Amino acid sequence: MFKFDPNQSYMMPAHFGPRYIGEKTSGWYRDVTAMTVSYLTDREKLAAYLPAPFEVAEQAVISVFYACNKQVDWLAGRGYNMIGVNASVVYKGEKEQLEGSYSLVIFCREGNCRAFLKCMPISMIIALSIISGTVMPVTSATKLWIYR
Repeated sequence: MFKFDPNQSYMMPAHFGPRYIGEKTSGWYRDVTAMTVSYLTDREKLAAYLPAPFEVAEQAVISVFYACNKQVDWLAGRGYNMIGVNASVVYKGEKEQLEGSYSLVIFCREGNCRAFLKCMPISMIIALSIISGTVMPVTSATKLWIYR
């Protein structure tokens, strides 16, 4: 069984074990481009996607993010891309209540940023339309996200 060691450095998922830390270890991301677009959405529709004990925050906000990470030291200078959708939530535990973000979906891909945006899964476009409560033609959503 995995045991967390508070004296070690971990990346996610933590159960893969502690990060190697040596003489040439670095956590630098040397070239990062990031974008976030946030908007208000229908609270009942968003609530349908959240597991207990999470609830929609006072303002039902969806944040769509994209990050192009190049020259990442811990990846031997290579990079990766991420695009995802987060919701503003309140965690209502038995002993504490916290406000924060809940990741509804995250897509990652190693390699070229432009290629990643061009092949963004259609499922994400559909999910965004459902969560936002809008009826958006796929072509409109695609034009919003794809670099040409």
